Amino acid sequence: ADAWIVSTEWLRGELAAWLGHSDHIHVIPYGVDDTFFHPPATTREETRARLGIPLRAYVVLHVGSVVPRKNIPAVIAAVHGLRASGMDGWLLQAGGRFTEEQRQDLARYGLERYSRQIVDPAEGDLRAAYRAADVLLFPSHYEGFGFPVLEAMASGLPAVTSGAGGLAEVAGDAAVVVGGREAEPYVTALKRLAGNALWREQLVTRGRERARRFRWVEAARRTAEVYRSLARK
Repeated sequence: ADAWIVSTEWLRGELAAWLGHSDHIHVIPYGVDDTFFHPPATTREETRARLGIPLRAYVVLHVGSVVPRKNIPAVIAAVHGLRASGMDGWLLQAGGRFTEEQRQDLARYGLERYSRQIVDPAEGDLRAAYRAADVLLFPSHYEGFGFPVLEAMASGLPAVTSGAGGLAEVAGDAAVVVGGREAEPYVTALKRLAGNALWREQLVTRGRERARRFRWVEAARRTAEVYRSLARK
């Protein structure tokens, strides 16, 4: 190839290691759809009522598939940790379908009645899920970019993430980055966030500001410029 386009500096490093050089690798971040900055058609209260989630519950949202690299066991264990500490923690998963092993984990922790899943949500349902939750938990082992973190920030939802792969790069200082794969550090971060309204509001503000830097129009402009540079050769 004459050029490569990747979405994060981390992916540039991964590709360069595979190619044996970093020449002509362009980093062009993805964008977030403008609709995520605006409230969905349904309110937070209506979405929770439809899903059977109490208004006062502390809802932990996970968005995306439930394949092994998404670290769903840590998500389930983290919600269990919240409930064990006395919080009314609930799990809302959007985009996947729990495996049999994951359903067994939910049953083992007694979380079946405190978990909801929206399989293959329409965009409106996804936007409503971000607005109905209290925090996004995204503890993946590996992500090239991490759209859910960006969508959460645009939606005004604080995010707690592993920072693996390109996640820390996308999150910047606008999300809580937790190292490691175990559940306990995530429980600690979620509890701190739930108990500190000022910190939460700071993250919401920084998140929206950061999300506005990731625009599809800018991604398109920069991608077109790469093609033009090739055409001029």
